[in-house]
Amino acid sequence: RWGSFIADGNGNITGGVYDHNGGSLGLQIDQPIAGGSYSISLNGFGTITLNTANGPITFGVATGTPVNMRIIHFNENGSNGSWGSGAIRQQNPSDFNRASLVGNWALGIQGFNPSGTPRAIAGTYQEDSQGNIAGVEDINDSGTVLNDEPFTGSPVGSIDQTYGRVTSQILLNGKTYTNAVYVVSANEKLLVAIDAGGALQTGNNLRQSGSFNNGTMNGHGITRAAGQSGHGGSNVFVGLITADGNGNVTAKLDQNKDGVLGQSTSIGTYSVASNSRTVISFTDGSTQYAYLVGPNEGFAISNGGGASLGFFEPQSAGPFTNASFSGEFLGGTLPAGISSVNTFIESFLSDGNGNIFDTYDESGSNGTNLNQQAVFTYSVDSTGRMLVMSGANTIGIRSEEHTSELQSLR
Repeated sequence: RWGSFIADGNGNITGGVYDHNGGSLGLQIDQPIAGGSYSISLNGFGTITLNTANGPITFGVATGTPVNMRIIHFNENGSNGSWGSGAIRQQNPSDFNRASLVGNWALGIQGFNPSGTPRAIAGTYQEDSQGNIAGVEDINDSGTVLNDEPFTGSPVGSIDQTYGRVTSQILLNGKTYTNAVYVVSANEKLLVAIDAGGALQTGNNLRQSGSFNNGTMNGHGITRAAGQSGHGGSNVFVGLITADGNGNVTAKLDQNKDGVLGQSTSIGTYSVASNSRTVISFTDGSTQYAYLVGPNEGFAISNGGGASLGFFEPQSAGPFTNASFSGEFLGGTLPAGISSVNTFIESFLSDGNGNIFDTYDESGSNGTNLNQQAVFTYSVDSTGRMLVMSGANTIGIRSEEHTSELQSLR
């Protein structure tokens, strides 16, 4: 589900639209949001209720910054309900026009194919002044990988001037796919697939900057990914990827795959094409296909079973210590690859001396639990890898400076 709504600054939602695909409601295209309400507490936590023709939809939100708020869907019906996690971006209505969107874009898409098995896509395209696009993408369709696939696309109608929504049709391998696209700004667009009986997938589009070659990857980057393993379980990882600018790369990862925690270090080579497509080949036989947004930043998929979408971004200069992680933080879980995974939003205070005081809301198969409290300890090494613990239990592995968390094991 993606959508757009207007908040008035006084606790009221004055209107909006949304697109939904899947679950008991099936396909809902360009549906109105008939008002609603919201409330934000002093710690940055809050709730948002959107009134729709199918009943109210309630979310928990960790506000953070306007460009990166995290939400979870409150499950109010136990095992018969629904839950999930996502993000809110503040839109810039002045960019709801074709001229603002001209240029080169990288994309990452994740979800499930029509058979219900996982799919992940990374790619790039160029958009012209009429909204027509042409590009290439790599697809991992439940372990079957399609490389460097060309596609084209065109808009259906104009961009809605209130909510930034437009319908787009994509032609790939002789088939037409339809998406609802929401313009966030001249630098970001979000999409959701809206084909009846088609894939259940959402995606992000980020504007690319600069030219691309091996030197575009040079230095340290934080990488994270979430999806489904080849065995039907959850597969998530965070870590550090280091490139030398000359085609050599090292990846150090912490992974939770099918409930089993592990660490790995892989070395390999990479090659960046002028359109940003990057092939990373590791000596263990695994391959990553990435499309860069800019230096040390981009979307990636792998050639393994299942399908996970990854994203990496630059890391600030180290070395790091416990004091590097100090202050108040708001965040939430990445979209889960399987329905059995609970979702969280969090507000935690770190004292810079190895202690975290955590408040979180949780939504999952047992319903919604609000204002839960926990105290953790943590330790940060010089590379930015942070181990978070509750007694003798590992809670998560986070990497600095932007905090990424391995799946919580509460």
